[in-house]
Amino acid sequence: MNPMISILKVSCCLLMLVVLASCASFPLLDTGGIRRMADGRLVSFQEMIGELKNDRLIFVGELHDDRTHHALQLEVIKALRAAGKQVAIGIEMFSWPSQQALNAWVAREIDLLDFMQVYRQNWTISWEQYDTIFLYARNHGIPMRGLNVPQEIARKVYRSGFASLTEAEKSLLPPGITCRIDTPYMKFVRDMYFGHGMGGSSFEHFCEAQSVRNQTMAWLAVEYLTKNPERVMVVVTGVGHAMKRGVPEEVSQLTTMPYKVVLPMLSPEAMRNLKRGDADYVVAY
Repeated sequence: MNPMISILKVSCCLLMLVVLASCASFPLLDTGGIRRMADGRLVSFQEMIGELKNDRLIFVGELHDDRTHHALQLEVIKALRAAGKQVAIGIEMFSWPSQQALNAWVAREIDLLDFMQVYRQNWTISWEQYDTIFLYARNHGIPMRGLNVPQEIARKVYRSGFASLTEAEKSLLPPGITCRIDTPYMKFVRDMYFGHGMGGSSFEHFCEAQSVRNQTMAWLAVEYLTKNPERVMVVVTGVGHAMKRGVPEEVSQLTTMPYKVVLPMLSPEAMRNLKRGDADYVVAY
């Protein structure tokens, strides 16, 4: 074996140990930090989990580059397992064609370096943002389901709009996917991602791509849970998808499965545009 490869593998093993040791280094506020949107009451983390465990789908939103948001996602996964739930993790960061690699990762059939390579083919955000979630899933045999559309499809819709897709490209999407976006959702997306100056076809194409992703993630999550009725799924995804006007709204078009949405505290402007009905809980650190 190439000595350099051996050194890299040893280094990666050490990295895994360091990451696992640091999993508890992002403490969640147990009192006073979680607002239940239905009644505006502050609740503890355990109170929230007590309600979440009755749902099949739990969306926990994130800003992709905020590690505290990923810590919240992991804490929810851990707490649901501790409550006796069989958890699966739905992942925006992987498209559905990468499912074989996700299965192999959880089954310990590929090593860290190989999995990191697949991750980087799917997602541009630093691996370190998600490593604790991926390693926890591997160490505990928790299924992970890739929920995103193929990269080439997303890029084409972002660039040229949904109408530019060929029939062959549309065949890579779940059945019934269309392009539908509502005005309140577009306003939230504009304020969240672009500011007030963004407009024109490029913004419309971005919203179309968001819609295609929302519908695809909903369809794949529902498909998985229908085939695995013993499981609940924690969906790890961006705030724009996790809010109820995003993927959850598409879920409600497909099934009556109960779900809840947990969002992290966002910027003041984003919070002003967040309606009470957009989330079940908002968590501050």
